[in-house]
Amino acid sequence: MTDVFISHQRGSQAVTQRVAEQLRAAGLTVWFDEDLMPDRSFTDAIVERLESAKAVLVLWSELAARSDWVRAEADFARQHHKLVQASVDGSIPPLPFNQIQCASLKGWDGDGDDRDWKKVAAAVSGLVGGELVTPAPAPAAPSRPTRRFSVRRGGAVLALGALVVALGVAGWLLRDRLSGARPATAVRAAILPFQVESQASSARYFADGLTDQLQNSLNNSQIQVVSRADADALSSGDRDAKIKQLGVRLLFDGTVQDDGATTDVAVHLDDTDNHVTLWSGHFTAPSAQAASLRAHIGAVVVGVMSCSARALRPGDGLSDPQVLIQYLIACDRFAQQGEDDQQMTNQMVSALREVTTQAPSFAPAHSALAKFLAYTAAVVPPETAAAFRTEANAVAKRALDLDPKDADAYVALELLQPAANWAAREDLLRKGLAADPDWSHANGFLGQVLDEVGRVDEALVYTRRAAAVDPLGESWAGAEVELLAGAGQSQEAAADASQLMNSWPNSKGDWFDRILGNLRGENWDGMLANLAEPVAASALPPEALDGLRTLALAAKSRNPELMAKARTGLLASAKVGPAYATTSITGLVALGYLDDAFNVAQSYQPGLALTGANTEFLFTTVNAPLRRDPRFLPLAQRLGLLNYWRSTGKWPDFCRDPTLPYHCQ
Repeated sequence: MTDVFISHQRGSQAVTQRVAEQLRAAGLTVWFDEDLMPDRSFTDAIVERLESAKAVLVLWSELAARSDWVRAEADFARQHHKLVQASVDGSIPPLPFNQIQCASLKGWDGDGDDRDWKKVAAAVSGLVGGELVTPAPAPAAPSRPTRRFSVRRGGAVLALGALVVALGVAGWLLRDRLSGARPATAVRAAILPFQVESQASSARYFADGLTDQLQNSLNNSQIQVVSRADADALSSGDRDAKIKQLGVRLLFDGTVQDDGATTDVAVHLDDTDNHVTLWSGHFTAPSAQAASLRAHIGAVVVGVMSCSARALRPGDGLSDPQVLIQYLIACDRFAQQGEDDQQMTNQMVSALREVTTQAPSFAPAHSALAKFLAYTAAVVPPETAAAFRTEANAVAKRALDLDPKDADAYVALELLQPAANWAAREDLLRKGLAADPDWSHANGFLGQVLDEVGRVDEALVYTRRAAAVDPLGESWAGAEVELLAGAGQSQEAAADASQLMNSWPNSKGDWFDRILGNLRGENWDGMLANLAEPVAASALPPEALDGLRTLALAAKSRNPELMAKARTGLLASAKVGPAYATTSITGLVALGYLDDAFNVAQSYQPGLALTGANTEFLFTTVNAPLRRDPRFLPLAQRLGLLNYWRSTGKWPDFCRDPTLPYHCQ
């Protein structure tokens, strides 16, 4: 029997060879048409291998999409629930395969630690069984993240000032999974067929598609899911015996209603050991947006499953189902959208404190609470922040007492450091990675620190590692979009942003990522398109949207009247505070007002990424003129960056430019 059948078109032979080499290096048997024996019938050999393969990996390209053979092989794999997809040239798979998760291997050079390759490897391993182990490359280069926390701000906000508050602090609760997604290697899940509660044929079609979506989403996120055939068998008699035989701990099921105008979906997560419902979610969208709704549900479910994995680990998880439910309440507040921020804050803190009280030996609850309290301390008034910081520090140290390898505790301690203590922050996060190299938040926050000091290439390495754990989630995947755009890698950023937007169509956090990425990458058409999205109206007040539109139009057209109007708004918003200054400086540089930008920078003080005042904006594409000016090094010295570079010997990427009018020293 073949483990993996690779379907491809001849034009992608080079990447096909690299894919085959990686899979074979992981100990799998691989077949593609290069291995066709001369004495065998072409059709017979393909059918035989296709039927016997445990996984079918389709490498899509423009040519492959036009190939009857590739489409037929993909359709066979889809019908038999063993399809894995990747695009080798950035093209989108043809219908109906474009509604199934597809990784991007465009530009992939065979690196086994590449984020997108890990998506493919995880999906293949979920079908083949076991875990694909690929050699880990030495830490290398790529570019930048951003972590934020959302709090509702009162009072009127002027034009671009509102943008900075939103960009500086919004999206944290919506993007940052509580515990950091981790492969649920000790827990198996099954997805039962969804019950259809309406007569419309579209409801049955949606339910079947949703089952496929969840199956693919969870497999792509390295969560163990039994095959659809095994899950279907659980709906028949003697369920308990079959559950025990398959080793299933978690059951997903739910209902679908569709009246032709609106699709309404309820999803439940049940614990088979304790016979209780741990979590439920309710989702509604226009029927015309069925594909996006399926993707969104898949993304939320992955977030909830990833969060629950640690709590369900045998031996050191949460055995009391009521305590586990409290833990998932906190997880859900991270995964869901649209709630009032203060209410969300109160619910998460309350749930986590309850878990630490009821399960005092469960380290992940302590570290998650510490991390969340550290988030909060960065953005609340000083008199409130002090209490949060004291509690966060104590709870983080308690987590390390319970589990010295709890990487999230180091993340919490890093977040409690002053913003300009880059060396201390980096050291804490590297300790977290030493304790647990795969922890998403330790990787992501280290990428953040490196981005803030201009080590953009290296920052992307760690951000990609963080995003690879939960490729559908809004946390580090959203940060990577912003990072790539700001580093000038606009095509890859756009592809990742499109995937996230499909999964989170109403997410303000993702919208902020996209618009900030387009601003920092000088993509003015993209920025104008962001402003036309429906979610924009709920993300910012009209005057802020108008200010951004004026900036984008001015930067694109260079119309003197528009430029003067944008300049006035930027200079006004810069006076509000450091978070406002970051966007004001960026906008002024984009318009060519370099003297104004340096004047504003003289009063700017760095803050944590949570506040929107961090220094990462200095190293984006749009601010290249700022860095090329001799005034930049004195600015870096005043901010403390020059001292960091000199003391560590780690200079920012831009110093490699031989045409700089000064020497980095």
